[in-house]
Amino acid sequence: INPLGSNISYKSVAGKPVSLNPDDYPVPTRVLNYWNELMTGDDVCWVQAVLCKLGYTVDIDGSFGPSTEAAVMKFQKANGLEQDGSVGPATLAKLKTLWNQEKTYSQLYTVSFNANGGSVSPTSKSVAYGNSIGTLPTPTRAGYTFDGWYYNDVLVNSSIWNIDKDVT
Repeated sequence: INPLGSNISYKSVAGKPVSLNPDDYPVPTRVLNYWNELMTGDDVCWVQAVLCKLGYTVDIDGSFGPSTEAAVMKFQKANGLEQDGSVGPATLAKLKTLWNQEKTYSQLYTVSFNANGGSVSPTSKSVAYGNSIGTLPTPTRAGYTFDGWYYNDVLVNSSIWNIDKDVT
């Protein structure tokens, strides 16, 4: 789950699956733009993936087209950069800085399972911000039937939780 919303769209590039992780692509070493011709490549995927991770809506397709240009312009405006739609030195530097901060500030949270007098294994899980908890353990306690996990007195399904703090 993306903590910034469901803004990620991706397609296969040259028949290979597309990764949502910018670190799976090379950082651009050329100026990218949509001025004269369609620019393509894995470095374009890097820009698109970083923009998605930062909350901008753009397809990760390896083609620097109109939607990528529009997302770059929104990014430039939000960051006080010249809004020319190209990824030159200033825009690239800001993208790199913010992506590195995003990676640095990505936190792991601990979800503790309180079996309320019973036993449960594991007793906790580490979950990255915005990720699903996954399969929850089933506690046991003599004489009791487990109906499910509760959070703030509400029966919950692990697939709907967004982890943004430590939870017990």
